[in-house]
Amino acid sequence: MSVASLPEKPDPAFPPAASARAGPIVVGALEIDTRAHRVHVNGERVRVTPMQMRLLVHLASRRDEVVSRADLLRDVWGYQVDIQTRTIDIHVQRLRLRLGPAAALITTVRGVGYRMSEDPE
Repeated sequence: MSVASLPEKPDPAFPPAASARAGPIVVGALEIDTRAHRVHVNGERVRVTPMQMRLLVHLASRRDEVVSRADLLRDVWGYQVDIQTRTIDIHVQRLRLRLGPAAALITTVRGVGYRMSEDPE
């Protein structure tokens, strides 16, 4: 069996519903184009790493929901173990720096995880 004939493993951070959208995901000033793998804030392109893109899509596709660190580790990083790590916190911190004015869309829910929302609580 050749590699070309193997089915592509779905990426949990890009669920079919999110990646097959006709248009970009928009949350406030943030626009995520999953097909082109591009991010814009207030119309300006923001360069993000592939991991930051997966994190953004995951949070944006669960808008207004609290996403636990354990869920992020499993769904974005692919870790299947229950570990304590600062990986997520550091990635979110760096992502916020890149997003500039749209950084406020990602809020920390202390002791639980993160939420992407236009309405900070």
